[in-house]
Amino acid sequence: MIEETLASLARSVCVAFAAVCFGRLTRPVLTSPAIAPSVKRALFVLCALPVFAPTLLTGYAYARWSLPLVHLPLTKEASYVLLLALRFAPLGVLLYWIFPPSLADSGRYCLQLAKAASGLGIPLRIRLRAFADTPGIAFLVTALLAFHEFEIASLTGVETWSVRLFDAHAGGVPWGEAMSAASAPIAVQLGLAALCVWALRRQLFATGADGYTRKPTVGRCAAASGVTLLSACGIVVLPMGLIAAEASAGMSQLCSSFAMQKEVLASLIFGISGGALAFVVSSAVPMRCLGLLAIPGLCGSLILALSAVRIFQWDALTAVYDSPLPLIGVIVLLLLPVAFLLKVLRCKLAANGASHVASLAQSWSPQWRMTGRGAFGSIAFLCLLAYVELTASAILAPPGMTTAPARLYNLMHYGQTEVLSAMVMVVFLVPIAIIALLWAGIEALVYRIGQKAPLW
Repeated sequence: MIEETLASLARSVCVAFAAVCFGRLTRPVLTSPAIAPSVKRALFVLCALPVFAPTLLTGYAYARWSLPLVHLPLTKEASYVLLLALRFAPLGVLLYWIFPPSLADSGRYCLQLAKAASGLGIPLRIRLRAFADTPGIAFLVTALLAFHEFEIASLTGVETWSVRLFDAHAGGVPWGEAMSAASAPIAVQLGLAALCVWALRRQLFATGADGYTRKPTVGRCAAASGVTLLSACGIVVLPMGLIAAEASAGMSQLCSSFAMQKEVLASLIFGISGGALAFVVSSAVPMRCLGLLAIPGLCGSLILALSAVRIFQWDALTAVYDSPLPLIGVIVLLLLPVAFLLKVLRCKLAANGASHVASLAQSWSPQWRMTGRGAFGSIAFLCLLAYVELTASAILAPPGMTTAPARLYNLMHYGQTEVLSAMVMVVFLVPIAIIALLWAGIEALVYRIGQKAPLW
């Protein structure tokens, strides 16, 4: 797997550079007081959509164009790198916003003046410390996530080390032989994860710079908005539109013969249990320990799932090998990095003291608005990510509890049909509908209670 490892590493480096550039381009727009809050919220949501959108939908939508590119390897490689960049480059924006640079624009300007006045270059030590700041975090985390991408590569027919390792495990290759062949990509992942710890050691608990931030120019705002819209359309809007166009023709046939109730129920069980447990762990564990616990989740679901296969085959753990516990444990580990970011985001949004004021209120309404909505949104988001998890569920799902994404992934290899597109839409709209109904119900309940109880 040396060639596939080198190719994946080269792709991840290109995507990481794109993430850093995109983060530096867009962060002034998100942090400038001159930009309307509604515009900044819309830009933030558009950046988050491609990063957390189910890759199974993207891979299935673009798989129709993979066959004509079989005899054009360079074009196929370029299209896959473009999809990786559209998916992971917005992550740089989110990391730049959550972990702002510790040196403000005024400090950088003073550093440039000192460099020009002395005529000397910036020392290597300062350059390394600058890289360990936000650019290093965005570069390393994005490179690590892009390095072990699996779903899009598998469905579009791109040869990567993750696809070869998954196919080897599915084909019955012994665990030791498969992991030995994948020693090179595993070493790369461990190295990137160690560098992530090194880059996060200072910035993880820093408040970031609060100095003067220059007002973004019109050209920067237009460029940031254009790239953000391009990423959201390429990863979310266009694939959903293509699948929905096919699904509309096969929905009537699917309604009469929908046969995935058990798979959807299994996905809901794993999604709710894994997402809720990840939220509980992230809420109970201090930030410093949670940051360390989140590191294994950055190594990807494939390596974690295969490691769990070996661990739960030990004599002391064989009794629970065919139970839901291995899959739930791996899902929790995969969700801890996202839970950590959500916890940092909630703490950042609650830093103005509004949550403390809400806790002193005698009514549920301000408490729900200030803290409850954030907690519910975090739990719902984690459960949704656990529901759409494919790789770990395909490897660790116990007998009789095959998940819906794993079933759809197997069906997608037989081609694209109108009924299958309708099935994909129904499977992925079920958890969104449940979350929307729960949100509306809680909002209505809090409103009725607030109407009867005094505010203070």
